[in-house]
Amino acid sequence: MSFEFFISRRLAERKTQGKKVSRPIVRISIISIALTIVVNLISLAIVTGFQHEVRQKAMGFTSPLFVSKINPDESGQRIRLFESEPIKYSNLLHETLQREDGVSKVSPILYRPTILQSKKFSDNITLASGKDTSVTRQEIAGIMMKGVDEAYDWSFIQQHLVYGKIPTTSQKNALVLSQHIANNLNYTLGDTVLASFFTTNRALKRDFVVTAIYNSGFSDYDQQLAFTPLAYLQEVSGLDFRVRLEIKPTLTPNGFLEIEALTNRGKNGVEFSWNGNLGSSKINWEIGGPENIELIAFTQNAESKLESDTMLISFNWKSVSRVADLENNEELNIEYDQGTFQIGDTAKSCLLVHVQNPVYKEGAFISGYEIGLEDVARMDEQVETLREHLQLKPDKYGNIVQVTTVKEAQSDLFAWLDFLDINVYIIITLMLLIGVINVGSTILVIIVVRTNFVGIMKAIGASNWSIRKVFIFEVGYLILKGLILGNIIGCGLCFLQLKWKVFSLDSSIYYLDSIPVHFSWLNFILINLLTFFVCLLALVIPSFLVLRINPIKSIRFN
Repeated sequence: MSFEFFISRRLAERKTQGKKVSRPIVRISIISIALTIVVNLISLAIVTGFQHEVRQKAMGFTSPLFVSKINPDESGQRIRLFESEPIKYSNLLHETLQREDGVSKVSPILYRPTILQSKKFSDNITLASGKDTSVTRQEIAGIMMKGVDEAYDWSFIQQHLVYGKIPTTSQKNALVLSQHIANNLNYTLGDTVLASFFTTNRALKRDFVVTAIYNSGFSDYDQQLAFTPLAYLQEVSGLDFRVRLEIKPTLTPNGFLEIEALTNRGKNGVEFSWNGNLGSSKINWEIGGPENIELIAFTQNAESKLESDTMLISFNWKSVSRVADLENNEELNIEYDQGTFQIGDTAKSCLLVHVQNPVYKEGAFISGYEIGLEDVARMDEQVETLREHLQLKPDKYGNIVQVTTVKEAQSDLFAWLDFLDINVYIIITLMLLIGVINVGSTILVIIVVRTNFVGIMKAIGASNWSIRKVFIFEVGYLILKGLILGNIIGCGLCFLQLKWKVFSLDSSIYYLDSIPVHFSWLNFILINLLTFFVCLLALVIPSFLVLRINPIKSIRFN
């Protein structure tokens, strides 16, 4: 152990610190260093946490990359994912994207603007005359419906699920709403929602069933985004001509099972062919009838071009000799699973009606393909690779696609997040400057108070550098005390917020409902090392005061 370190430790352990005037200065110095650590640790934890949470939520609702159709009328304008022009699904393009290095998943999606109607409810209002009266009201809300397929990654919505559960592919008209939309429209789990879609020539209304309610705290998305199966959204939104089968849970007086075919264009101008025989949209079927039926629905679009859709229906009965036997059940149950309607209570005594045509087909309209990445940090590199392979190269339908990053689609949001880094640098610089000033003031006070000590050390032959090291070691000891105190307070506050969410935020402004904290050991070590070495460097210049002290005068100094 060097004698400088030994002497500095003995001086630092003295309670009086030589003179009363130095004690408050030393305490202020320790507190300022502790505050520097506390403010810097918390600022860095909050900003990195905020950036991390908002980025995760932005990518949770969309994806790192999005492939969509280029709209030449919007070149140079801001990219809007929700307003992408529909493009026909291509299995070849899907497989091409899936084979790209670094791509973890590819999910076709469809965005459609939708109007939801609330249930009717009673409300009390005050008339101009001052009387209170009860009225029946019904709210409406404009949202964006997002159709997703079975490959869609539900992990983000699952983390923020409040009620219900994520729908399976068999729940074709399932609807996942945000808690904000559900509360505004007075909806709960299991409710039937009437949704309106608008096409070029008419409005289409379809029913959805609320199967899950989520709350991400990201108000920009919570206020406008709902999820439903892609195939059903394609079918009901009127983008392309589709036919679907509906089996009603009733029997005709003659014991026939009533089957009705519905299209997303209604019935006007639509013709139906059942095994080659033209007829209406309904048929009556009984046991012993044809086991397989080919249903073709066709119509003419606005350009007088023929559009059609085909459905194959097969019937299979178990322990049922005639349709009327199904009436033996207290209730005529119909269950739908993976394209099969099961009519009856048990598999031993039931009628199976299987729909064989694919509900999701080549050439159906979608908004684009969401692309997940194995390493999000390589997003910029990955997007350039995809652009080289895809852009300006028409697909099999003649469409030219573009590749967009979530940063480009949400440019304002990500620019704001990047700007937060500048705030952190300013805060860290200011706090370090305050620490430097306080540490420099502390060593000046300590040297002045110990002028006699400096004179005695010079008189016995100690060099100026040795005396300077004594003071540097002593103040370095005070810096360490400040660092330890600051780390305990800073880490404690971060832990409290991380564990119990003590401090909340207005999600409509900050996108989050509580102050986020992201603790990183790397940031923790860097802040401590930076503070320690900057404060030590601040000791060098004040320590030169030792050179100006005269031994004879300093020994007489009181």
